[in-house]
Formats: sequence, structure tokens, C-alpha cells
Amino acid sequence: MLPQFSGFELCQAIHSLSCTSNIPIFGMAARLGSKLRQHSVQLGARGYFEKPIDFDQLQSTIRRELRKKGPERRSHLRVRMQVLLKLIGAGADGNSWEEIVTTENISASGFLCPCMRVLTKATTADVFLAGSVDVFVGQAQVVRKESSDRSWQKYGFQFIGEARDWILQ
Repeated sequence: MLPQFSGFELCQAIHSLSCTSNIPIFGMAARLGSKLRQHSVQLGARGYFEKPIDFDQLQSTIRRELRKKGPERRSHLRVRMQVLLKLIGAGADGNSWEEIVTTENISASGFLCPCMRVLTKATTADVFLAGSVDVFVGQAQVVRKESSDRSWQKYGFQFIGEARDWILQ
């Protein structure tokens, strides 16, 4: 019961920016329902408690969250933005590859995108803004891999050197 927006909207807003997305959020409400709990978790809440609050349970949940490994810190703010890119690189076997991808988020120094191709850490690619005329942005290197349990992997790319004509410049 916030004055200008709901707790769900606040949770969604906090988790939409990389600089605040790792802040643990615990929901508290006068009524508890499986749909409310599920919706809270989908928006990023780490716990959901019904009033009156069981403070022992709340305290143990907070302790458990504090013991978890700290989140990876990034040097630049990431923004959820879909940008169509063309990546061109060479595999370990020397064969060149090309793939059109859509970013999930971007920063001044890199981007996160799913790829059909299996890449290894430190793989480099030439990055182009894809369109009717592709615009060369620079070279980027895979610095992390996410979602290893899915058929399409997500890769975090970081630009090597200065990125020209990049969205966030």
C-alpha cells in the first residue's frame, strides 16, 4: 500500500537496473496467496511474509541471503535494451562465423545476448549495429557465460578498446 505505486511495481523497478538488481527484496503483506507469492518471486523478491510477521523466520531468511556469494559487480550501469547486432568472429578451429543477435541489456562497455553458437571465454568478435547498412562498432570479447542449462547460451561481451558509434556514448 504505497502512496504512488504498488510494491510489485517497486520490486520490478529495482530489478530493472543492474545497479540495483542485486538488492534483496522481501515482500510483506496482510494476506498471503500463492499467486501473490509467485508474482513477487517472478519480479525478484527473495522472500514473502504474511502479517503478523514471524520475525524469527524473517531473520533467518535475511541471514541466509547475507551468506550467499556476493553478486558480480559491473563497472557500468546496464540498461535493458534490445539492439540488433551482427557478430563476426573465428572459432578455435580457425573457421569464421557470423551471427545476428539481439541484446538483452547493454552498457557503455558491453552487452549481454543469447547466441546459437557455442562460444568460449575470451572469444573475440567484430561487432556491428545491424541494419540496412551495418555499422562497425568495435571488437568485443566474451567475459562470461550464463544459462548453461539451455540450448541457447547467453554471453556477456565486453568491448576491447574504444567502441565507436555505440548506443551508450
